[in-house]
Amino acid sequence: MAIGRTLTKQLTVEARQHEILGLDLGEGPKRSTIALGLAAVIIWSGVCLLVIGPPTADTLTLYLLPPGVALGMGLQEDAQNPRRTRLTGWALRIRYVLIGHRPILALGTTPARRGEMIPARFRLVGPAVAARLPFPTEWFVPDDIASIGRPRRDRPLRLAQTARLYGTDHLARAIEKKAKTR
Repeated sequence: MAIGRTLTKQLTVEARQHEILGLDLGEGPKRSTIALGLAAVIIWSGVCLLVIGPPTADTLTLYLLPPGVALGMGLQEDAQNPRRTRLTGWALRIRYVLIGHRPILALGTTPARRGEMIPARFRLVGPAVAARLPFPTEWFVPDDIASIGRPRRDRPLRLAQTARLYGTDHLARAIEKKAKTR
């Protein structure tokens, strides 16, 4: 099996804003940074306005500092995936904790059952910590569709899967066999 590596970083060219209302910004910030910053400040200011009231000299820092720090850290390159920002990674992690991984069965035609979903406790604390929680994982492996939601108290279900690679000749024979039965 061949293993490939990417030795160069992806080339990114982003539009920059060089002036605003006649004010020269030099090299200028990225337009995506300006748009995200403006959206973050407006949303955060709206929340602060509802919670603590209009800004004063004492609360102005509370209005501007949190979105500024979040954007300053969030728009940096993600260490695990250099093609995305930290903000994108944070959004994906939050989505995973809230929604989880929904498996695709039969090309999406079959909805996943409850037993096929990753439990919330695994998504929140991780499998190493969740395994030490008072409820063992094997209690939640269903025997059949009717037992979903009821805990199992016998031994865990062990899966022994094998992968097979079939060539196009096997596929052609299967198609011919299917055509003959019609």
